[in-house]
Amino acid sequence: VPQFFVRRRTVPIKFSPTELLSVLHSPNAVPQKEGVLVETENGRVLLIPQKSGRKLQIFAESASYETACELCGDIEEKLRRH
Repeated sequence: VPQFFVRRRTVPIKFSPTELLSVLHSPNAVPQKEGVLVETENGRVLLIPQKSGRKLQIFAESASYETACELCGDIEEKLRRH
């Protein structure tokens, strides 16, 4: 089994979690039972809304720690811009 690195962050959001797919505006974003999964060529990111609906947990997974951090940062930036 190859080694994967995970970067985890919790970020505040200013929109309803039901708007997450439209905020991400990505064909690679797929609804999951617990949130939204975004697959990229460098890894994947799982976004899970907290019960309060005011924060999201971001789990970025990749083959390198640096790439996991970049994936997490990219998603976080998209969320901030909305």
